Amino acid sequence: MRIGIACLMLIALAQAGCTSPPRIPMTAIIAGQSIETTVDSELARYYGEHYWRGVHTRPEFDAILDRVHNTQTDRLATSDELAQITRETSADVATLYLAGQLLGRNKTLQNRYNAIFQTLTRTRPETTGLLPRDDRFVVLFVPGWFYKSDTTTGADFARPREILGGYGIREHLIEIEENGTIEENAQTVLAAIQRWSSEYNLIILVSASKAGPEVAWALTELARSGASHRVVAWVNIGGLLRGTRLADVALTWPARWYVKFFMLRGAPLDAIESLQPQRRRLGRFVFPDGLIVVNYVAMPLSGDVSKQASTGYRLLREAGPNDGLTLIADEMIPGTDTVIELGVDHYYRHPQIDMKTAALAQTVMELVREKEQRAPDTTLRPTSCRETAFGG
Repeated sequence: MRIGIACLMLIALAQAGCTSPPRIPMTAIIAGQSIETTVDSELARYYGEHYWRGVHTRPEFDAILDRVHNTQTDRLATSDELAQITRETSADVATLYLAGQLLGRNKTLQNRYNAIFQTLTRTRPETTGLLPRDDRFVVLFVPGWFYKSDTTTGADFARPREILGGYGIREHLIEIEENGTIEENAQTVLAAIQRWSSEYNLIILVSASKAGPEVAWALTELARSGASHRVVAWVNIGGLLRGTRLADVALTWPARWYVKFFMLRGAPLDAIESLQPQRRRLGRFVFPDGLIVVNYVAMPLSGDVSKQASTGYRLLREAGPNDGLTLIADEMIPGTDTVIELGVDHYYRHPQIDMKTAALAQTVMELVREKEQRAPDTTLRPTSCRETAFGG
């Protein structure tokens, strides 16, 4: 009885004010990808099918979309600005607008990633040498929340590790506490960086979800200490860099009681508390100067959201573009490069995700090699640091 009541109360909380969006079919080509999905408004369908291509056939819709574009500055829209676009139009319109902004700023990188992915899908990468073995590299994976207890989410990086290992790329998993706080796990990541820096010349960090802020804080401490290290790149996959508003929902009565005793089986709530947005806005991140940062961001339209991410998506929909766990604008380090993945949510489930994993790895390794060619010594020396305007 008590379990049933708790579930009903949680469901009522999750469904309050967040009904499912309309499902209007849309077929479009965006960023070189064929998109067939559903969107939440006729305006969003028009945006993707016509306005995006410069085809203007609906003056009333053109006027709305012109206003959205003309009122924004050249910089990337903030979460508050995207929320305003959502209120005035729809969540899918805001998502398409943000996708356009990111593609405009990262066109060269996005095209490179897309081209590598297309090549991998047409050939056999193990025979073409597209992913050549390079013993100077090691990829250190920092897993997501509950990566040991729930392997269905992909937070353990098991498949990406298998793929890269199969191509001869050295990799290791940094075994953080799966329900540890961000601050505690950052220390584990820092210790691992210091350990592996004595064995490899080029370290690429790859983090997912909650591990994003953990890596960010580890790099901050590394930069502030001035210690020598070999980290040359960080791939931030769906990082909860500003936390998530869902943490506030989970810590509100009665959801708090349900989460602690039925989801966490009595485990402490410290990890969820460390993801509250007000906690993550304290301080500033500082990164080693010259570090290559690539954000890999899922950008689902409303028709792309999986069942696993659907409740979170509905809870966050009125706040703007989100991936089912956090706001997309809060996942990226300002001033760094971003690759977007259309059509998937925070769990990155895609029928060709194996090839996308390999393509992303190859893209980042190419960036590192090109940087080496321009300045061959910089990746092997202790680096200075730069402070980002992003609130940690």
